[in-house]
Amino acid sequence: LTVTDQLIENYTIFAFYTGLRIGEIAALQWKDVDLENKTLTVRQSYSAITSKIGSTKTENSYRTIDLPERIIEDLSLRYNYLKRSLYFNDDFFVFGDKENHSTGTLRNISMLIEKANVKKITFHGLRHSHASLLLSNPQIPENLIADRLGHNIEMLRQTYSHIYKKSRKEMINYINDSKKEQFVLFLLIYNSILHVYPFIKFKIKSFFHKKRGKKRATCILHLKNEKITTIKTLIIKKNL
Repeated sequence: LTVTDQLIENYTIFAFYTGLRIGEIAALQWKDVDLENKTLTVRQSYSAITSKIGSTKTENSYRTIDLPERIIEDLSLRYNYLKRSLYFNDDFFVFGDKENHSTGTLRNISMLIEKANVKKITFHGLRHSHASLLLSNPQIPENLIADRLGHNIEMLRQTYSHIYKKSRKEMINYINDSKKEQFVLFLLIYNSILHVYPFIKFKIKSFFHKKRGKKRATCILHLKNEKITTIKTLIIKKNL
């Protein structure tokens, strides 16, 4: 990689792993980065319209986020190199020096994309990729994701509604699959009980539910002598 390529690669990796807006990255200074506690604080943002650094986009945009190890390693390496200079101080910009790089410079990731021969993505698209990565993990509460991105929950749901739509479909598929898994688990548990107590005879009759004037018994199981002797679905007349 050339020096320019390396610089653009640094931008790209940082944007993907942090989810910061392009103006927030351009305005980030070393004093905003806490390498020891592995966090950074977004305090300001660069405006492409005024070419000046000002307040963050919204009140929620002012935030402190945790940094992954990949970013900590990259920043630590750069910081330790830069602080050797007598002219360096923590007011320097993380992506720049005494002056920050413009958002136009940050957006120039097309060079790397062309060399990598991959699908085109904008710089802001890296932020969306970060959000998609987090939203795809159901174990991460959405309020934490909203805080990290500088959104409120309502804005998060509006901006990434397409991801929520996909998740709703996956949720129904999970519910459908879990019924099958629970049924198999049920059989395994009772088969294990019979193995210990083979003299016990079980007769489990499921709840009835109405359907077109009839009641359906979803399943009747007769378990005896370590074997499932009968599994079948019955249609029972309403007056039974």
